[in-house]
Amino acid sequence: MSETNLPLVSAALPVRFVIYLPAAPEARGVDPEVIESAVAKILCERFGGVTAYAAKGTFASASGEAQTEPITVLETYCAQDAWDQNREGMAACARLLARLLKQEALGCSVNGNMVLIEAHGESLPEVLGAYASHEVYALLQRVLE
Repeated sequence: MSETNLPLVSAALPVRFVIYLPAAPEARGVDPEVIESAVAKILCERFGGVTAYAAKGTFASASGEAQTEPITVLETYCAQDAWDQNREGMAACARLLARLLKQEALGCSVNGNMVLIEAHGESLPEVLGAYASHEVYALLQRVLE
């Protein structure tokens, strides 16, 4: 019996989207937990729910040495039409998050395929360090419009 044919299934959500957020303390004065909360709220609103958990990410630095850092994994599942409507906005959010977290790129995964979204784009407001939780959320909402 396939998963979508299980009895009592109320919805099939075929798209899995994951954002890997570095827990960077130097994130322009914005608490990483504030960023995580804002991203979780966006994913919940757009896709109906999110699961967040702490992990460690290890990657090769430019010098070739392995670097490990704490990350937060935010994972959501959604219907194909919801993904189609929000895919470009999620890329814009990831680009903004990369800049906010002082990263060259931010890792995201769609259905198990990793993509690195570069942090290029317009500069962030200098007052960003003073942003509160609702202001980070508002900034992310703005790029979704």
